[in-house]
Amino acid sequence: MYRSVFLHSVLLSMLCLTYADDVDSSNQLDSLLESMSELATKKSLNVDYLPSVVTVIDACTYRDAGIQTIAEALDMLPGIQMQLSPMGYTMTTVRGLKNPNAYLSDKIKILIDGVAINNEVLGSNHFYMDFPMQLVERIEVLRGPNSTLYGAGAFYGTVNVITKLGNNNKENQLFAGFGSYQYRTTGVNFNTASGDWKLFADGYYKQNNKSLPVKGKNQGTEEEMKDFSVGFKAINGGFEFLTRLKQSTYGNFYSFEGETNPIPEKEQDHYNSYFFSQLSYKTALDDYRLETKASFSHRVSDIKANVKSVNQEIGSFSTVGITINDGFFTHEKLAEENFEAE
Repeated sequence: MYRSVFLHSVLLSMLCLTYADDVDSSNQLDSLLESMSELATKKSLNVDYLPSVVTVIDACTYRDAGIQTIAEALDMLPGIQMQLSPMGYTMTTVRGLKNPNAYLSDKIKILIDGVAINNEVLGSNHFYMDFPMQLVERIEVLRGPNSTLYGAGAFYGTVNVITKLGNNNKENQLFAGFGSYQYRTTGVNFNTASGDWKLFADGYYKQNNKSLPVKGKNQGTEEEMKDFSVGFKAINGGFEFLTRLKQSTYGNFYSFEGETNPIPEKEQDHYNSYFFSQLSYKTALDDYRLETKASFSHRVSDIKANVKSVNQEIGSFSTVGITINDGFFTHEKLAEENFEAE
């Protein structure tokens, strides 16, 4: 009899432990599905009812596989392709939705810690594709049109990049790297607390000095690069202040016709500068949650490139008595400031 009671007690204990494990696993799964669905609908919704396909990229896993930038991470996803436009900057293509030859707008909404960073004139976001994965926590990708929820620019998809700073990750790290063409990079994550204040900061800098000769020509490609960003976040109770500055300069040896034949007398580079600052406050009123935000952003895009080389057109123009000593050249400069409150 005692043996029977003992066995029944052991079986009951094992059943309770198994049930507890199942409950924990179920809670973790529910939490994951809710976090994924919130990107698609801004509400908790069962994954079976999501209006589109959601992918969550774990930055740590991708870093372990050698992925260095946001562009490289997105290029690993099925149905998403990263390309270089005729002007020499990165384009994000969603297969089945976007014409890969359309270079005027990516038509994909890019959010950095929930803040939209797309250029308001062209909708482009290429200047953030080189952001390092060492500072990223995860990337949430929503395929398909989402302008109803996320506003202009979300025609083909929405990408939300959650940085370690934006996720309040209490991680202190320092990283550095070196490579060919005098490539070097360094970056840092830092957090601390002072009284009621929680402070987070991150930053990185990278550059190279790459220049390659073009066979049979006196000129060569100009691929020098300098890129840096600094971010800061402060939290005190329901108040939160978030700001980031990113600037980059890339040498440009591309052209509309694909000629790697720079005009030595003219500068050819891509300069991009982006600054945003956001102040928000969150509080609870009985069963309701109140959140207010005010933000400011400033963006400059300055792109120079060849259209065609001199030798291609000199004969055509000489037939009508016009002498040219220079190639066709394009210069695109955009500057904008945006204020937003909600």
